[in-house]
Amino acid sequence: MSLNLSIFNRFSPEDWQSKVRLYGTDSISTFAFVFSELWQLAPDHLPPLLVVATDEIAKKLEADLLVFKTDCQIYRYTCYDVSPFSGLYPNKTRTAENLRFLAHAMQPGPRDIFIASLPSLAQKTLPVGSLVAHTLSLKNGDELPPDFFEQLTASRYQSVDLVEDVGTFANKGGIVDIFSPYYSDPIRLELFGDQIESIRFFNAETQLTTSHTNTCVLIPAGSFLYDQSTIETTLSRLRTETEKREVPQELIKSVTAQLARLTHFQEIDFYLPFLHENLNLPIDFFTTMPRMWQLNSISCSASLDKYLQEEQSLYQLSAHEIVTANFNALFSSADVVLAGLPQKAISLDLVELEGDDSSSLRLKSSSILPLKKLFEESIGFKENKFQDWVAARREEGLRVFFFINTATKSKRLIHLFADHNISFSESESTENLPHLIDEQNSDKTLLHIIHQDLSEPLYLEEDRLLFLNETFFFGKKASKQSKQAGSLKQRVDQLHFSDLQPGDKVVHVSHGVAIFDGLKELNINGVTSELIQLSYKDNDKLYLPIFRIHQIQKYTGGNFLDRLGTKTWEKNKIKVKNALRDVASELLRLYAQRAQAIKLPFSASNEEYYKFEDAFPYDETEDQLSVIENVISDMTSEKPMDRLVCGDVGFGKTEVAIRAAFKAVQDKRQVAVLVPTTILAFQHYDSFVKRFKNFNYKIASLSRCTSNKDAR
Repeated sequence: MSLNLSIFNRFSPEDWQSKVRLYGTDSISTFAFVFSELWQLAPDHLPPLLVVATDEIAKKLEADLLVFKTDCQIYRYTCYDVSPFSGLYPNKTRTAENLRFLAHAMQPGPRDIFIASLPSLAQKTLPVGSLVAHTLSLKNGDELPPDFFEQLTASRYQSVDLVEDVGTFANKGGIVDIFSPYYSDPIRLELFGDQIESIRFFNAETQLTTSHTNTCVLIPAGSFLYDQSTIETTLSRLRTETEKREVPQELIKSVTAQLARLTHFQEIDFYLPFLHENLNLPIDFFTTMPRMWQLNSISCSASLDKYLQEEQSLYQLSAHEIVTANFNALFSSADVVLAGLPQKAISLDLVELEGDDSSSLRLKSSSILPLKKLFEESIGFKENKFQDWVAARREEGLRVFFFINTATKSKRLIHLFADHNISFSESESTENLPHLIDEQNSDKTLLHIIHQDLSEPLYLEEDRLLFLNETFFFGKKASKQSKQAGSLKQRVDQLHFSDLQPGDKVVHVSHGVAIFDGLKELNINGVTSELIQLSYKDNDKLYLPIFRIHQIQKYTGGNFLDRLGTKTWEKNKIKVKNALRDVASELLRLYAQRAQAIKLPFSASNEEYYKFEDAFPYDETEDQLSVIENVISDMTSEKPMDRLVCGDVGFGKTEVAIRAAFKAVQDKRQVAVLVPTTILAFQHYDSFVKRFKNFNYKIASLSRCTSNKDAR
C-alpha cells in the first residue's frame, strides 16, 4: 500500500519516459524512502537500478531499503575489494555476490532491486555469453547430465565433504548439496538414480531444510571459466602482454604453468582479458534496460573519476612487477560508463542542477539541524523545548516516528516525554506504516517507536513526515571496535594463528584433542590450497580450511590425544554434560532458596541517570548494554542481587560497575569498590573521577599510598 507522496502527484506520464531530477536533499534514508514509495507506481515496471557514489553508501542504502521494503530481494554490485594491480587476492564471497547480481539482472523478478556504486559499473567482467553458457537450470524430474560433476568443477565449484560456503558441492550418493552463488542459501538435490526427486534449500550452519522448491539455477562460482580449447590463446595473450611490459620471466612462467594445468588459483579472475578478447560491463547483463535511480549525481561522477585515477596509478606502479592485464582491458573509461547508463532515470540531488534535458521537481525536505540543536538544548539545559516542539507539531498534523533499535534506548526516549501528554506505541517494522500513520492522524498525542535501524533522520515537510533515528538522540560515539566488536561468544570463540605454535594441543568441536602441526599446502582436484593440519592418535591427520579455524580452540587439559573415527570424544562430551546437569540441579536448589529473600529496591532510573549514561564517550557493545540492563534491573527489584560479571581486559567491566555505583549513590547509599592492587586502585579512582566529574558526588581512594590523615 503506497502513501501517495506529494512528489508523485507532480509526475507527468512523460516524466516516467525520460530523466527527472528531484532536488532538496541527498540523504540516504530519504532516497530509500522515496524510492520505496515511488518505485512500483511507475507505469512501465522496469527493473530498478539504484546507483550511488561508493560501496559504503550502497551498503547503508541496502540496510535502509530493507527497513522500508521488507518483501524485496536486493542484489548489490561492488568494486573489487583489492586492486587487480596490488598482487593481492580478491574475496571469493564478493565475487560470488557480483555474479549473483549479474545472473539476476538477466532475469529480474518483480520484487528484485539492484544496487551498485558507479565505480563498480566501470569494472569489466566476463562476457554475457560465458555466464549463460555456464548456467544450468534444474527442476524436479530432470536427470542429471552424465558429466554433471565435471561441469561443476569447470564452473569453479570445489568438492568438499560438507557444504557450508558458496561455490562448493558435496556428492553424497543419493544426495547432492550445492551452494550456488545464485542463492543466499545452499540447495540439496535428492536423487533416485540420476533423477531429481526433490529440491530444497537448507541452512549452511545447521544443515537443516528451510524450504522446498521445484526448480533451481546453478551459476558459475567464478568468472574465469576456461578449458583445454581456450588455454593456448589465453597463454599467448598473457605472454604477449606481460613480456611487452618486461615483467620478470620467473613470474610469467609461474602463472603460465598454473594456467596450463587448468587450475583455479585465487587471483585468476583478474586474468579475464587474457581469456576473452571482449569483456562486458555489468550494465550489459540487463535483458531489459532498467530505470536508474541515482543519489547525488555530482558525487557519483567524482567518485568514479577518483576510483579510475587510483587504479590507473596502481597499474603504472606495478606494470613491470606483477603479472596482470592492461588497465584498459580491466576498466572502462568514465565517458563510456556514463554513456551506457539508462536514459530513463530519476536522480535525487541536494540542489537543482542545470545543463541537461532533465525535468526538475523539488522534494520539500527540511533540514534536521535546527531540530537537533533544539534537542541538545533541551537535554543540556534540562528544558523541554524539543518535547514541546514535537507536541505542538503533532497538534498541527506532523506524523513522528522514532527508529530506535534497542529496548534500553527506547525506554530512555519514552522517559524524556514522561511529563508530557504523549503516549507511545512500539512496532517491529514499517510493514504496516500506512496503518501507523492513520493511528497518528486519529490520536494527536500518539508517537511510534519502530525497532529498526535507519542510517539518517528524514523530514518531509510537505508530506508531514518526520523520521528520527538513534544517532539523532544518542549521537554517534567513538567506538573501541578493536577490543569490543562482536558478541561475547564470537570473541571467546575467535582464535588467531598468532595464538598457536606447531606442537600446541588443540581441541576440535567434533573430533576432540589433537596436535596443531601448522599450515600445509595440498593440491585437491588441481587446486592448491593452504590447510590447517591436525595430528591425532596413531598419527591420523585431519585437514581444515583456514576459514574453519573457529572450530578449534587451544587445549590445556590432560596429556592425551583422541583417535579419529572412534566414539571416545562423544562419550567424553556426554560425561561432561551429565556433570553439568548435576551442577545445574544443585544451582537450581540454591537459587530457589535465594528467590525467597527480599531486599529494599533501588529507585527506577530517572533523568539524571540517563544523562550520566549519555556522558559515556563510547558506543556500548551489545554485551555491555545487556549486562548493564540486567544489573540495574536487579538493583531496582526486591530480589537480592547475586551476579558475577566476567570479561577480559578492555571489554567494559568498569563501566558496568560505574553505572551500578551511580545508581546506588543516587539513592543515598555508599559504594565501596575493592581492587586487588594499588595500581588498579589508582586507575579505577581516575576512571570514576572522570565519569562523575559533572555530578556532585564525592569520590576518594584508599590504598597503602594514602596518608593516615586522609585515610581517617
